[in-house]
This record gives sequence, C-alpha cells and structure tokens, in this order.
Amino acid sequence: MIISSGIAWCEALAGAATAVPDHARDDAEIIEGFLRSEDDQLFGVLVQRYKQKVFRLVASILGPSAEAEAEDLVQEIFISVYRKLDTFRGDCSFSTWLYRLSRNRAIDGRRRRKPFAVVARGRPEGEQELRSSVDLQTEIERSGRNSLVLRHVNGLGEPRRTVIFLHYWMGCGVDEISCLTEIPVGTVKSHLFRARRELAKRLSREAIDG
Repeated sequence: MIISSGIAWCEALAGAATAVPDHARDDAEIIEGFLRSEDDQLFGVLVQRYKQKVFRLVASILGPSAEAEAEDLVQEIFISVYRKLDTFRGDCSFSTWLYRLSRNRAIDGRRRRKPFAVVARGRPEGEQELRSSVDLQTEIERSGRNSLVLRHVNGLGEPRRTVIFLHYWMGCGVDEISCLTEIPVGTVKSHLFRARRELAKRLSREAIDG
C-alpha cells in the first residue's frame, strides 16, 4: 500500500483491526501473518494494541508541553515499524523491540527540539505561591501544568525525568513504567522516591528564595 502521513493512516489501520479473527491475537502470530500475507488489518492489530503505550512513552520523553509533537512522532514510529517489521528477529518480545525503537526515536527528537521554555525567575501573575511544606504529589496532581513544577522536573537527570512524567502526567503504574523503560520495578520505585525527594527540595528552596 501507499502509506499516507499522519494520524489518519494509523487510525484507519487500528479501526480495520476489528475485522481480524480472534485467534490472531498473539504478537508473534500477527507478525508472521502480516509478513506472509501483507494484510494491513493484521498490522492494524499491533497499532491498536500499542499506540497508547507508545504515545505515553514518547510524550514522557519529549515532555508534557509537546503532546502534538508526540502524536506526530508516534505516527512516524509506526510507519517505520510497518516498513522494517521484517527486520524483527524475535530475539526479544515485540513490545520490547517496539518500546526500544520508540524510546530511541523520542530521545533523538528531544535532542533536536529547542530547550523547554521555562518561566523567568519569579512567579507569573496568578500562580499560587509554593510553600516550603509543599506536597509534591498533591501539587502535581492538582496542577499538572504548573510551570514551576515543570521547570524543575525538566531539570532532573534521566531516567528520573521520564519516570516522573510517566507516573504523574501519563498515569502509568510502576509495572507499566518498568515495561516501557526496561528498568526493573524496584529501580523504578527508587527513581520515583529519589526524584520526589529532589523535587521537594528544589521547590522548597524556590519558595524560600522567592
């Protein structure tokens, strides 16, 4: 087929996936069938199954200010997978292969982006003052777009930055984060704990200095 660009192509494939027989639900079987028959509906099953998780991973790496860019990149990733699926050798699970490819593409995309736009020091009009006793989780859940919180989250090193975005902005549990990032569950928990502690310190200093 001639691949059209953008969301329409992926959505069309995902919608067509409902016509695929129920027995073709194992990733390996779907891939084998697609490579043998070039049936786009089979590939649509993979798109339907993984597009949301790939979006979560990509968006967590690019940052919550770049959802539109993340959507475009997800389309590019699945077009790339469509074209190179015959290179998948089965040395790991398809999901691992897909998430690894997606993570690498997202990291490359982030490197090409302009630096995250941060607010100047001081609080913009209307932004509530953050006290030294701030509860990080409450603050993130209450105001996920808070520019001050975003600025400090973006200042975290990897993979803590991505883990924080996946957990608080994408709503992923530790098991899903572990799957998406290939980081052991225990290490994910450690990154979350240490990142929260570091952010709390930074926000406390900001409140005191401000």
